[in-house]
Amino acid sequence: MTVQGGKVIAKDIQIYGNGKGQGMKVNNGGYAVLVRPSYTNVDKGMTISGGAVRVFGGSVEFKGKYGVSLTRGIATLKGVKMTYTGSSSTADFMTVRGGKVMAESVKIYGNGYGQGMKVNGGYVVLIRPSYTNIYNGMTVLGGHVQVEGGSLEFKGKHGVYLSKSRVALKDVKMTYAGNNNDVDFIKVEGGTVMSEGIQINGNGYGQGVKVNGGYVVLIRPSLNKVRTGVTIQNAEVTMISSSINFTGDYGVNLNVGKAILNKVEITHTGNNSADLIKARGKGSKLVF
Repeated sequence: MTVQGGKVIAKDIQIYGNGKGQGMKVNNGGYAVLVRPSYTNVDKGMTISGGAVRVFGGSVEFKGKYGVSLTRGIATLKGVKMTYTGSSSTADFMTVRGGKVMAESVKIYGNGYGQGMKVNGGYVVLIRPSYTNIYNGMTVLGGHVQVEGGSLEFKGKHGVYLSKSRVALKDVKMTYAGNNNDVDFIKVEGGTVMSEGIQINGNGYGQGVKVNGGYVVLIRPSLNKVRTGVTIQNAEVTMISSSINFTGDYGVNLNVGKAILNKVEITHTGNNSADLIKARGKGSKLVF
């Protein structure tokens, strides 16, 4: 289905792609409303370029590069189920290059592959999303992303990766399902992260937060059974009413930057010797 201008309202449509084709393409100011659509075994789900799409319920099963691609348009998703059936770690359930996404109660299943979302410009709001068995969570290279509630289960390199952009997280639960120590739940290379009430479960692997440049505020975070807690380099991190339970070498590692720790409980549960807090580098500053 292609919408080039004009308006389409469709209810209970069923599309079978046999591994090929695209479910829908909307551009040139087109407007589409889909109620309980079913896209089965398509290559790509939807491409929105300069148009607007609203989807209520339904499912998208794809095996190609993306489920939903948005460029300079508007996408509203509510109660949509997306499943990736391919075998690429770089496929994106949603990719955003400008425009605005409002998504509520979206359920994503990766079968061990794919990335939940890639954002390079634009504004994204996710309310109670559920990411299950995906490879990577989110990559934000520009724009603003806000996540309220929901869960993220991944097995790849990162849960949330941020570079020179803004991310706000509230009451998000992140779980690592792989077995690699070189993994980051939240990785920041420039930009700003504001979070409240996040829960991180490492199952003995990975690093809770890694910040190399930027500004991060963590209010009431719980970093449970991670290998290492927080690494700060050339950045400022504030932690308030926090808990860190780690098994590896350190709880907080500061290397040239500023760490403000207010009511932070750090517990080492490994069998090795470890540093609860370590600081080095000229100009490093710890504030309790």
